[in-house]
This record gives sequence, C-alpha cells and structure tokens, in this order.
Amino acid sequence: MMQKLELFSRYPVMVQKGFSSCGWLEVYEPNRIILLKGHAPSCFYFVISGRLVSNGRESEVTGLLKKGDKFGEDEVITGDVRPTTVISQDRTELFVVHKKDYRQIMNEMGAKDAASLDICKRNTVFNHWPLEKLKKNPYSWNVQNYREGTLVVKDSSQCDWVYIIKSGSCKVIKCIRPYQDDDDPDVMRKLLAREAREKLLQRMSAGHSRTPPSRERNLPPVNSTSMSLMNKIFFTAPSRPQTCSTLTNGRGVSSLRSRSRPGSSFMSSIHGDERDQTAYVALDVLGHGDSFGFRSILPTEQRGPSVSLVSCGAEIIQINRKFFRKFADETTCSLIDMQFPPFPKRHVIMGQLRQLHQWEVYKRQTIDQIQMVPLFHDKL
Repeated sequence: MMQKLELFSRYPVMVQKGFSSCGWLEVYEPNRIILLKGHAPSCFYFVISGRLVSNGRESEVTGLLKKGDKFGEDEVITGDVRPTTVISQDRTELFVVHKKDYRQIMNEMGAKDAASLDICKRNTVFNHWPLEKLKKNPYSWNVQNYREGTLVVKDSSQCDWVYIIKSGSCKVIKCIRPYQDDDDPDVMRKLLAREAREKLLQRMSAGHSRTPPSRERNLPPVNSTSMSLMNKIFFTAPSRPQTCSTLTNGRGVSSLRSRSRPGSSFMSSIHGDERDQTAYVALDVLGHGDSFGFRSILPTEQRGPSVSLVSCGAEIIQINRKFFRKFADETTCSLIDMQFPPFPKRHVIMGQLRQLHQWEVYKRQTIDQIQMVPLFHDKL
C-alpha cells in the first residue's frame, strides 16, 4: 500500500522496508491538531487519506496537505522546533515514523551507501565544506529516485535540499507566463518615461482647459508595472545568443517554423495563437555529478531568478539545506556564488528566444527563395 505513494516510493528499497517495519497508522477526526508550532519534533508523517492544513503566523493558512504528501521530515533531520501548526481538515489517516527510528534507518543506510558521497568530491564546494559531517550524520542526507517527468523542485529559491545527480539526468526549467511583468531595466525605464510623459500631457491639458489645480489630485496614480502598458511593450532587445531549447506545450523549437506573421509571430510561437499558454524553457541539462540548489544557501537577495528542476529519470543525492548551511562559512558561500552563477532573468531568455525565432524565420525565407529559383528558370 505504501509503495503506491509517490514520495514513499522514491526512497531506496532498504529505507522503505525500514519505515514499513517500524512505522504505524494513526487516524484523526476533523479539526484535530497533529503538529503544534514551537514544539520539538518527534515523528514525521505520510498522508494516506484525508486533507490537512498547515498554519503559519496566527491563523494564516500556508499549505494544504493531501494524499501522498509528507510533512515533518525536515525538523526530524535538523532538530528544529515545528515551524507551523498542522490541523486535520477531514477524517485523516497518517503513516507515522518516529524520529529515533528514522535516524537509525538512515544511519544504517548511510553506512552502507557512504560511497555515494564520493561523487560530491568532484564539486569544488566540498573542498571547503566538511564532507565528513555527512558521514557522521547519515540522517542529514538521503538518496531518492525520481521517475521521468517528476517535478523535483518547483522554486529554486525556496528548496529545502541541495541536490547532486548520482545517475540519470534532470532539466532546469524556466516557466514563462503570458503577460508576465517584464524585468528588463531598459523596458522599465521606457515605461516610467512613457508614464511621466502621459502624466505631463494630462497636466498640460488640464491647465489649458483652466482646470483648477485641486482636480489634479484625481489623476490616476502612476503604476510602473501597469499591465496595459506591459502588453504594448513586450519585446526586449536581442541579447548574446546562448544554447537554449524551448518546450512550449510539447511543440518545441519546431513550432517556430510554423509562424511567419511579422511582429506577432514571435509571441505566437511562444504562447500560442491566443497568447494565453504558459511556455517552459529548458535552460540546462544536469547529468552525473552535477548539482542544483546551492544558491539557496545564500541570502535571499543573492539567489537570483527562480527556476524549477524536472527529472528525466534520475537517482539524486539530497543534502538537507539547513544542515549544510550550519557548517558553511563565508568562504564556502563566496565559492558558491562564483561557482554557480544565477540563471538568466526573463528578459534575457526572451531575447535569446526572439533571436532564435528570427534565425528560424530567416532560414525558412532563404529556403523558400532558393526553391523558387528553378521554377522561374523553367518558365523562361
């Protein structure tokens, strides 16, 4: 039964057997407190059925837990107090593993699989970070299997683990939604200049019609991220071309060839004819020994744009971020900042895609012109 749960089946078989032999089932009626914020951790949980809500500050709902989810593992690893209160919303069944059992199972697994950490030595960050801490605390890391197409990390700026690809591969994906606010400084400057010009024209028009000064207070406020203006100024200047493949609703780069209308063809190739479809851009492919999530160790303002990690079928070593951060000094953080530059911003990606689109259109037009030449000579 437990192997039907996706998050449970990701653990190695030895860990699954250990959980199954020492875990137990608990049933809660609606509106029962499972975890209380500020309390010391004692267990972690898998949701077998029902729904639960996670509350942060006061009564603010920060998350909804449903069948197949797990919670409480991070605090069991780090020993920190519970950051949220978890309450059952329906009649709920939970599979529970005690902290002592969890650590013992992970210690046994780590002792047998310590050789897996040798792959970390390929990363220069671990030349300055004490790798022996992981060997002495095997519960602070684990190995999990992700099937192809599984979302490993939704938001790189908020991930709870540092990931090392042991085998297989993963793709780093950037989600680009239609009509999303642009982060290009040049575009923002144009927006501000345009809004200032429109405001000045409104004031001049009001003064010309002898409108009392007090009525100027009723003018609409300036909004630098106005959606109507963003729709009009959508394109950015082309940037230096880099390797970048697009995955737009499964059509990929080949869809660029099917669009030829000037002006609107680029945005249609990205977001569809109606320009209402989300595009996914593959920024990088990670293979054996590559890592992901190190920038989450840095302060929030230094982490850079958010991206996602999707498995192409991979076995991944996961190191608890809080545990890693505990032993990371300034030298380690500086090395992370140099070794793993932030991923490009949205306007840079759009510039690369637009340049790729222009190249595809140019190739198509050139081929069409070449194919027309024999027909012209035949007519002569």
